[in-house]
Amino acid sequence: MSKAVTKISIVFALIIGLTPLFNDQATAITSPFIIPTEGEVKATYQDPEYLQEFGKEHYGIDIANNGIVPVVATADGEVVFADFHNGSTPENSYGNLIRINHDIDDVFYQSCYAHLNTFLVKEGDYVHQGEIIGYMGNTGFSKGQHLHFEIHEGGEWNASKSFAIDPMKLLNGLSTVAENYHVFDGTWASLSINNKTDDLYKVDIFEGPGTGLKGTVSSDSTYNVYGKLYDTEGEFGYFDIGDSSFILEDNVTITPYQATINSESPVQIFSTPGGTAVSQVEPGATFEATGAKEIDGVEWYALSNIGWIMAEYVNVTK
Repeated sequence: MSKAVTKISIVFALIIGLTPLFNDQATAITSPFIIPTEGEVKATYQDPEYLQEFGKEHYGIDIANNGIVPVVATADGEVVFADFHNGSTPENSYGNLIRINHDIDDVFYQSCYAHLNTFLVKEGDYVHQGEIIGYMGNTGFSKGQHLHFEIHEGGEWNASKSFAIDPMKLLNGLSTVAENYHVFDGTWASLSINNKTDDLYKVDIFEGPGTGLKGTVSSDSTYNVYGKLYDTEGEFGYFDIGDSSFILEDNVTITPYQATINSESPVQIFSTPGGTAVSQVEPGATFEATGAKEIDGVEWYALSNIGWIMAEYVNVTK
């Protein structure tokens, strides 16, 4: 990022309209793209100060902020890359990078989100505009926490950036990060029926783990998961989907919620809700949720393979 900061808070500038973030206001109003995060623009597209400082062209915009800052999909599309990008040299590394393909009005676009701290999506996922895909970071060739954001029109990202365009010409300034964190309700995952090819396919629902048949559900059914119990022999696992209803684990696919540590300092992990402190986790780290409980008025999430954390210290997405 350039040391010469373009001191423009995105939200501030949009509200009072002092600085034209967009070259074409009509495009900004009608564009299907939204700003992917909140913060200050530190470097613009082909920023001359960036060129002077780093000796290379800048084919996107840099948006910087402090703390735990969500990054969202600028438009609906398919994730085609979600991994660490090394680059041809260390100075060309994008760090943790997500690329998303978009087909808008029969025009191909690809958006790129670089230097992320963590991912919440993987290659092949279809994401919706405003959906949180990761968190702002400082990975790869980066001089401080920020999002490097690019849009490519008519072709995919390539090393020469031959399809890169100025994102500011497309971004809809009236939109910001979606507030779609999950509100604690005792659930920790989503459940869907495995067989989606047969509309007549049915799965049994029980009053308890393997006991008391209540009825059936169709293959297009989805539920939230409250817990998991085993039958009396301890052989088969059943997911609790609420309302005294259980479904055999072999018949479903589970998608755990994602829990990201929302704190300025390390947070304690406990062996059980309210139990012994066993470790700490760093701010910004993301884990799969594996359980949720409320004990004596305190809400807790179980994090994969490490223990329990108070719900107030995590942002949870479904």
